[in-house]
Amino acid sequence: DQSADQVGSAGPGSWTNSPGASRVLLLINNGYTGVTHDELLRLAAHRTRHDSGSIDALVVAGMYFYGDGFDCYAMAPIDLVPIVLDRPFRSFERLRQGWNRLAERVMTVAIVEHSASTSAKGPAVDIVFEVDGVRFVKPAPQMGQASAFFVDGRRRSDSRAAATERPVATTYPLLDRATWEHLREAVPGDVLLIESFEGFRKQQRSAEGKDTPLKPFVLVPVTVEDWSEWCRTDGGRHHLWSVGAFANKLFNEACLEAMRSAREYSEDGVLPSRYVLLHVEETGRDKANDLSSIAFVREQPFGETVRRPVVTHARMPFERGLALSSAHATKHGIDSVLYVRDQRHGWA
Repeated sequence: DQSADQVGSAGPGSWTNSPGASRVLLLINNGYTGVTHDELLRLAAHRTRHDSGSIDALVVAGMYFYGDGFDCYAMAPIDLVPIVLDRPFRSFERLRQGWNRLAERVMTVAIVEHSASTSAKGPAVDIVFEVDGVRFVKPAPQMGQASAFFVDGRRRSDSRAAATERPVATTYPLLDRATWEHLREAVPGDVLLIESFEGFRKQQRSAEGKDTPLKPFVLVPVTVEDWSEWCRTDGGRHHLWSVGAFANKLFNEACLEAMRSAREYSEDGVLPSRYVLLHVEETGRDKANDLSSIAFVREQPFGETVRRPVVTHARMPFERGLALSSAHATKHGIDSVLYVRDQRHGWA
């Protein structure tokens, strides 16, 4: 009868072997967020089926709290996995009903009384570790449905150090000899112009040698007319880095325009003949684990696509990847930046 069923939490020796009894292993997850309920259920079932000499049935339960800073979800699933089919756990339905009553009481306390023990539970986070320079990430469990509050998607954290937010490019004014001579006369104290045009070009070549895919070197054409207009409006003539500051201003404006006009890549849409393509793989809640790849793409007249990778699987989120892609587009005079955001392993 049902009273013959035994639920054991000690070793197999403490379980009854009376006729009709069902030996049950009960696992309750109450705090380990490294696995979801479904994952724990699969792991436990797999292990139990390979060592079923003392276990007739497996019951896996748990209480899970997920939050995004606004919405909060609480779940208390319980599942039965038969192991030995001719020794069923006939009292499972009674156990399930009792578990649901317990879960209801716990949730009521959490919502109505807002006890310290429940309010101290933080949101589920990514599990991250590195082995031999390879980062492994188990993303935080997803909320399961779109947010009704965060219309642009749930906010993700960003644990990157502030030092990673360095400039995405090194800029340098592109001057011919006549322009250099005019600017040198207009701002003799400008540090960047040095004493001679040859020295200025030598300094340019030295800076250009530090060009990298993650921080490209960008030559920015500067004319006397544009620089003079900037000086009249912004007082740049008295700046010790007047010409360099103006070149950097022009680059920033072009880069920001490329970022604003960037659009999502679509095979069904009309593609430009040349563009920079950004592909971002979002992982979990923390943007620090996202991977970005950048390529130059040329669409050939007869449907053939040529891609030249520039950056492959660099650890950076979408925002920085878009800025870097726009910097490369500005450097090479490419008008279009397209992007793909792979959010299969992201957080939603």
